[in-house]
Amino acid sequence: MANWWRSFDTRGWSNCDSSDEFITGFYRNDVNGKYDKIYLLEEANCCKAAAPNHNTKSTCIEADWWHQLDSASEREIRRSGIRFLIFHIWAVCPEGHFLQGLYRTWGDWLYNIEEGKCCKPKHLPNKYGQCIIKDIDASFHKKGLTGCDHGYYMAGFYKGGCEELHCIDKVKCCQMFESPPEPSQECSNYEVIDDSTRSRGYQTSSSKCDDTMETKWYRFQGASGDAMPVSCVPKNRCGTRAPGWLHGTHPTVAHGIVSTKVCYHWGDNCCHWSNTIRVRNCDGFFVYELNKTPGCNLRYCGNSGPGLTLPPECLNYEYLGDDTRARGYGNVQSFKCDNKLKTKWYRLRGSSGNELPSSCVPMNSCGTHAPGWLQGHHPTVAQGIASLKACFHWKKSCCQWQTDIRVRNCDGFYVYELKPSPACHLRYCGNSVRNQCKNNPCKNGATCFNLQDSYRCQCKLGFSGVNCEKDTDECANKPCQNEASCVNLQGGYRCDCKSGYTGKNCKDDVNECMNNPCKNGVACINLRGSYRCDCKSGYTGRNCETDINECTKSPCKNGATCVNLQGSYRCDCVTGYSGITCETDINECEANPCKNGGTCVDLVGDYRCDCVPGYTGADCETDINECTKSPCKNGATCVNLQGSYRCDFVTGHSGKTCETDISFCEANPCKNRGTCVDLVGDYRCDCVPGYTGEDCEKGTHYL
Repeated sequence: MANWWRSFDTRGWSNCDSSDEFITGFYRNDVNGKYDKIYLLEEANCCKAAAPNHNTKSTCIEADWWHQLDSASEREIRRSGIRFLIFHIWAVCPEGHFLQGLYRTWGDWLYNIEEGKCCKPKHLPNKYGQCIIKDIDASFHKKGLTGCDHGYYMAGFYKGGCEELHCIDKVKCCQMFESPPEPSQECSNYEVIDDSTRSRGYQTSSSKCDDTMETKWYRFQGASGDAMPVSCVPKNRCGTRAPGWLHGTHPTVAHGIVSTKVCYHWGDNCCHWSNTIRVRNCDGFFVYELNKTPGCNLRYCGNSGPGLTLPPECLNYEYLGDDTRARGYGNVQSFKCDNKLKTKWYRLRGSSGNELPSSCVPMNSCGTHAPGWLQGHHPTVAQGIASLKACFHWKKSCCQWQTDIRVRNCDGFYVYELKPSPACHLRYCGNSVRNQCKNNPCKNGATCFNLQDSYRCQCKLGFSGVNCEKDTDECANKPCQNEASCVNLQGGYRCDCKSGYTGKNCKDDVNECMNNPCKNGVACINLRGSYRCDCKSGYTGRNCETDINECTKSPCKNGATCVNLQGSYRCDCVTGYSGITCETDINECEANPCKNGGTCVDLVGDYRCDCVPGYTGADCETDINECTKSPCKNGATCVNLQGSYRCDFVTGHSGKTCETDISFCEANPCKNRGTCVDLVGDYRCDCVPGYTGEDCEKGTHYL
């Protein structure tokens, strides 16, 4: 399904999701308010083409419907003195093309659909296979999926009597063109079914079964008939309890092999069980690819029986089952026309009745102003095809207009070869005559549709029951999604969405990131029903709006001071430390801070200089004045030096501080046996008699 919930709410194209898909139906929502506006068309059912056209490239045309749909809403005609507004118009694709999208402009009415995107598989010609006009007047009034049958694709739609969405009354459904098949294997390689017990005229209380039938091609021939019946077969026929009949018409030769449904009649239901088979028209007879039936008491029927071998027109026709065709239907506010009806064979059935009425029908019946009826009697089976006239009643003449038609009795039902009506406000009628709506059985503003011996109430949104008398508890079906609360209302309901969701049923996620909730340069990530802000380092909070005070966790080491910043922090380190958190001890010795040969010792957060003698200070930068401590002895003079000192001696002393008295006697300065006596810084010689002098070097003997 292509989701058009948002795209079809505004101007622009709404298309299938893939270029090789084609629209087969539309899903619409219920009316919410007074008018049925086109934005209630919420989804398109899009399907890929069947083989051999599967996954092939498409060629597309944009069909301009602007003038058609706009002019159809304004044009009027005058006939027989009566003014008619013309709303009825077809919006269709060019021949051979199928709908893939719609373009709408501003506004909420059907005439605001301006273009159709019409595409076809590139290799196919501008031709259709079989086309049918499907009446969706009733089904498209309410919520749900409406469209073409399996194997058919939408080629356009018919706008009825107003500009609201439900006035899409019909859709054109076509099969893709297939070249006439070559002589096929199944038309020559089949098994013949020639069994009188399979005749629809054969009654029995026994029950044969086809639940073990081998899947292959079969042909009905001889006693069983020449084809499968195309109308409901009475119970206990064909040698079984639940006889099987073909639901639909037989294909033409050009259609090739088609898939169709077989129904089995049981109880009051002509289609209590069903299964799918394949059918081919072999230009003179039909073959069927039959398979196992869904159960034991089920069996495929042939059409043989008294007068039951049917002519082609009894096998190939189109149904007219619109309840507005009933002669008892009198609502003509939006009259319908058959002036564009294709000339072909039709069969009336369902709520419209089962045949054309054979007496004059009152004006303003059958959903039109001038209703059509059959002038004459229906033929018998033996009479074959009868040429008769259809009359249309207007004013005082039951046959104001007339046209030639042909009729055949198919032994149980009639088929009619109808032509387009002579004018727009003319329409063929069905014979359903009881007006069950006369007493207004439908409640709460519902629309009553007259049916064959019955009626149907089309309830307004929020009501149910045979007569629409019950307020529908819409909450029972749990329409609200994503944990929303459902509140039942009179004729409706309300979904109270949880934060993060929106829409009638709270199915749509709100993209909170559109409002940029995340602060401080943070990226917003949208989530289902919520959003997330992935905060950068240094921020916290739902929207990353709060600066984190990192200092509360004392990140700074070694006595550093923490300073909080916007989205971060800073550590002011004490001397001797470095790093983001001052975690690193600085090796101060690397800078060689110690002077004068001092040795640097690195400490934790500090350093120490071990000075050589003579220096002091933190970095050994100061020379010590040793002389202040008077190191020199014995009257020596102290001279301060860089990193040291010197003692200038007085005579007779030595040593670093002149602390040593020099022994002059060691040199034996005294002569002539004089005795040397050491003195402080000097010596004395005590001479023996006869000698004198400082060193006793002089004799006192005189000659």
